[in-house]
Amino acid sequence: MRSAQKKIGALLADLADEGSEDSLVRPEVLSVLMPVFGAAGADAPAAAARSLVSSIGAALRGSFPVPPEPICHVARLDPSSVRRLVVQVGPTIGLGDELLLARALAERAMATGVELEVASERPGLWTWYEGARPVDGTGCLAALHRVTELPGAERARTAYLHIDFDTTPGEAVYIGPPGLAFAGHWSMQCAGGRLLDPSDQVTYGLRYPDGLPESRWSESRWMAGRVLPGGAGDRAVDAPDGPWRAARMPRRGRVVLQVLTSKPSLMLPPRFYAEIVARLAATTDAVTEVRLLSAPDPAGRELVARTADAIRDGSPVQAVTVEADTDLAHTFASVRDAELFLGPDTFTTHVAAMAGVPQVSMALPEHSAWFSVAAPAVTVPFMGDQRPFAERVVQAASAMLSHARTEPLDRQAATWAERIARIDEAVRHYLHDEEPGALLPLAEETKLAHDLVTVLTRATPPDVAWLTDGLPVTPPPAAESAQYHRPTDLANALVRWYRDIATSNLSGLLLARKAAADAAS
Repeated sequence: MRSAQKKIGALLADLADEGSEDSLVRPEVLSVLMPVFGAAGADAPAAAARSLVSSIGAALRGSFPVPPEPICHVARLDPSSVRRLVVQVGPTIGLGDELLLARALAERAMATGVELEVASERPGLWTWYEGARPVDGTGCLAALHRVTELPGAERARTAYLHIDFDTTPGEAVYIGPPGLAFAGHWSMQCAGGRLLDPSDQVTYGLRYPDGLPESRWSESRWMAGRVLPGGAGDRAVDAPDGPWRAARMPRRGRVVLQVLTSKPSLMLPPRFYAEIVARLAATTDAVTEVRLLSAPDPAGRELVARTADAIRDGSPVQAVTVEADTDLAHTFASVRDAELFLGPDTFTTHVAAMAGVPQVSMALPEHSAWFSVAAPAVTVPFMGDQRPFAERVVQAASAMLSHARTEPLDRQAATWAERIARIDEAVRHYLHDEEPGALLPLAEETKLAHDLVTVLTRATPPDVAWLTDGLPVTPPPAAESAQYHRPTDLANALVRWYRDIATSNLSGLLLARKAAADAAS
């Protein structure tokens, strides 16, 4: 049975190899197949041929009463031989998710010198990072074409990964050129995937552990640790290339506004934003300029223009402009130079978090997995009633724009930022390697963070008490806690506590205060 399965694998690889005499993807064979499939388009012939190969594989393997490959959910595939990762980004992943995955994979790859090559419709999201570059060509087979070009010795040190939001359709983990270190796919929707080791045809099932918090950023970091080797120089990505390399120089009084999102319930009318700006101008003189991010489509541009007109007509702020460009580099630079970024939870909220820009994010409670971690952000949940929602947005934005300096609070903000950075570093190492040793010594550090949160919560005025919603009520677990029988369980509990603290509005306000002090100095 094992021998038959290996022969099937060899046959499928032969059918998919463009250099094989029996290949189904050679031009002369495709010219015969295409009338049968009736397909069209630049990628359609090869895509149709590979679909046929996959169908043949499913039919052959269906003859056996056992799965086509044994699946291992316990052991961990060893990626130590990988020196190049070729990534194919699928069509259903959103900008925000792709940004998180790009940052997480770059964070791991940069530490060990692994080359990162990507086939994406948005290559600019990846080429921010040192060592990441786009492959030649576009389309759903561009990454496979790149793998095919590699010599045998290079291919043996190369891994292939398909990432998408939806689960990858079909039974086969990988249909492509043989000889890779491993190949696999990852789905953001199910926080899982599979990796195939071609040397023995064993498939490793991947699933983000239940004991860790629901967080797309944590999931992305965890996945990066499964597909890329680690190293002594493992380090976080502080800033990408290009426009981010410039120091952040926020323009005093500039608010950058995003009004568009793919979430229909967060598409708020122009009068809502006009009211927000008018009330901010009435409570603080800090707002002197409003810039709105534009849209690539006519309908989006029309809505942005109406919002700009409503702000001019309904508020004392007259310096209201719409950004001329929508390309990624221009958007990044616009967000970076804001004193405050405001808008619904979407791609640009992740950009602001990366750049350390104070922001007020309007979000849906059910999308808490996408909340920014350890960022100068206040998240205002939208519950359906615009009046109290607008009041909370104004309260949060006023606090972010306050220029009043209080030395004790500034010291607390600086201490908080340093502490959160140390804990985040330990959490990153744990998510990458699942070794509790780096995290457990920080149990005392997390307790100090909790004590500060408790003090500040008690001092919060009643009218803004909502800012402390969602904070952990109980302190973090102690290192000697008897209720955790394994170090991993204790480490997971610490990560869950950290995620709740690091996404809290109280943490966001402290980090925003630190960001404002840094900009002023």
